[in-house]
Amino acid sequence: MKIIPPAKLRAQMLSTDLIISLSLFLAAMLIFLFIWSSISYSYWEQRSELDMQTALISIADAQALSPGIPSDWEVSSQENATSFGLAVSKNVLAGEKVRKMQSLFHSDYSLMKERAGAGRFDVFISISDSSGATLYSFGRLANFTDRQISSASAQRLCLLDGQTVTLKVMLWRTKGGAL
Repeated sequence: MKIIPPAKLRAQMLSTDLIISLSLFLAAMLIFLFIWSSISYSYWEQRSELDMQTALISIADAQALSPGIPSDWEVSSQENATSFGLAVSKNVLAGEKVRKMQSLFHSDYSLMKERAGAGRFDVFISISDSSGATLYSFGRLANFTDRQISSASAQRLCLLDGQTVTLKVMLWRTKGGAL
């Protein structure tokens, strides 16, 4: 039996084989990363839409059903208020609370949106009479000509100063932004 010295046992590789296999590997990785990115983006968009719907229902209910915490936030110090509800009782809005909230939204939008529970979404609230005329509106209205805007809205029928009104709460965000 003849023993071959280790110096003569060398692996040989063709450079073309290396280039082809490396190209195939990189192509497979790029396809995988593209699919992963697409699925991940879709997941986070759907998650953001669900979060927006959840916040929307919470805000609309809080405005129409709750007086806020404390219940006299419109006359007391607003710095201590943790929730700004507009109701005196279920679906009966207080005109003073509506006017005070409108004033607060105009003076410090960021704080009011945070205290309303909108989080990373922008908020717009309007109160219209039965003919559709807007009585009060506050917050930031979305630019709906921009196709990158995603929005959701909820309406509640309420009473304000003895007349039937529609309380409309709208949340919106720019798609693809910070999710």
